[in-house]
Amino acid sequence: MNEDLTDAQIRSICENNGIKVGPLTPSTRKIYLKKIVKIQSTDVQKSDNIETVLEKVNEMSKDELGKISNIEFTNLMDHFEIKKMPLNEASKKILASKIYLKLHNIENMDWEYADEALPELDW
Repeated sequence: MNEDLTDAQIRSICENNGIKVGPLTPSTRKIYLKKIVKIQSTDVQKSDNIETVLEKVNEMSKDELGKISNIEFTNLMDHFEIKKMPLNEASKKILASKIYLKLHNIENMDWEYADEALPELDW
């Protein structure tokens, strides 16, 4: 079935799952198709594990969240609909903050007013 995917579909699936896509040639196409199969097989595991992961991370700090496994991290990104990206130490720190906020239903601070001119205060 995956062999029937167009180049655009392969590129889209890979990019949506945080996989950087280079030129698609007959040889690289096979590599990306294998990655797609791997993604699809782990999707089944993710749906079974999300409740377990949520229970595990519910009481964690942001720092602790940044240290969980990549599979658990990916499950949380999927659950909270956070755009996927390659996971490394730096990206996990940023994403851990986003997951922490969503986990505890905390909204990001709205800093739009900082761009507006502030009125002068008479002291």
